[in-house]
Amino acid sequence: MYLRAEPDRGLGRAAPDRRVIDYQCSTNAVIVDDFAVGGYQIPLSRFDRLQKLVDDAEPHLKAGTPFSLALTGHTDESGEERMNRGLSLARAVEVQEWLKGAGLPVHSVVGKGETSPLDPANTPAAFRRNRRVEIRVCLPKGTP
Repeated sequence: MYLRAEPDRGLGRAAPDRRVIDYQCSTNAVIVDDFAVGGYQIPLSRFDRLQKLVDDAEPHLKAGTPFSLALTGHTDESGEERMNRGLSLARAVEVQEWLKGAGLPVHSVVGKGETSPLDPANTPAAFRRNRRVEIRVCLPKGTP
């Protein structure tokens, strides 16, 4: 079971744009890893990766190229499964808020907990790599 963040419903504000766009996401991901055990705050050492993503996206934003980002949060295997699902979603939401603040569109935020480790080893280094958020660039289907 995965946890998904609820979209902003626009209550009390002007209705948001409700066009449905079918996205196809890249298989390559920008990885924000090395979260603290039990923590969801973005590690200071990883803001450079987020800033590079913003810098790379700026020409596309200016050109009006349609794209969005899909975020998937993960944990290491320590802790209870239920807690890890919530923690992985909290990590993804934290990254989402930062990206939205930088002006980037995010259409999907999911927390997978410990179900998809990058590194199956039982070492501190593997656990650090597995405590991550993956960011995938998504384009409307049919976009070259």
